[in-house]
Amino acid sequence: MPRPTLAACLALLTACAPKDPATTATDSDASTEGATTTSTTSSSTTAATTTAAASTTTTGDSTGAASSSGATTSIEPVCPWSGHEGLVFCPAPTGMNAVVAGTTPYGPVDLHYAHFGLFMCASCPDPAYFSLRLYADPPSLGEPAGDYIALENFELLHIADFGDPGKIAGQMIAIRPVDSTLVDPAIPTIEQTAPPLDEAMPPVVSATLHLTGNGWDVHGTIDATLCTELNWFIPCE
Repeated sequence: MPRPTLAACLALLTACAPKDPATTATDSDASTEGATTTSTTSSSTTAATTTAAASTTTTGDSTGAASSSGATTSIEPVCPWSGHEGLVFCPAPTGMNAVVAGTTPYGPVDLHYAHFGLFMCASCPDPAYFSLRLYADPPSLGEPAGDYIALENFELLHIADFGDPGKIAGQMIAIRPVDSTLVDPAIPTIEQTAPPLDEAMPPVVSATLHLTGNGWDVHGTIDATLCTELNWFIPCE
């Protein structure tokens, strides 16, 4: 077998010599990555644009439908007292739920029990503008036998005594223009003061009470329970 010539060997070495890896990877990958990135970005942009357009169209339709619906179907919320308007709920406090004491123009006062009533100018009783009655003795329905103080509408008029402000030492009292303050009142919602009501767990209004000025210096805390006998009314505007 004849030996290959020098020229043939040089040609063979040239053909089989490995290429520079860095140069080869860079040229090939850059070209491929560029094509892939461009394609992906273009696809995402197109999809995002299409989605945004669809979203805009849908939102417009929904808004229009909602506006149209709102204009034609306005429904008043149902009062949770509906069907129970004549219910009387006035459980006696199971224990002393007030500690209110001090001096008044009618003599000293020491009150240990408390009820609250709901505000009504429409058909749905509301605790937001509650009334209060504080008693020296355990209460029952009707006028209390011992000392008591009745307060109405702290929120609207600060303090009011619409006809029955109370009695101390056998004397009918006047409260206006005594300064009154309720500190940190905790007031239940309409739903929490509506039937069904549980006498073992009645709704409660809690606060710290101050009555000062014009011979009054009375202070204490209350955890008044609901008594619908104390619901009070004013004409609605």
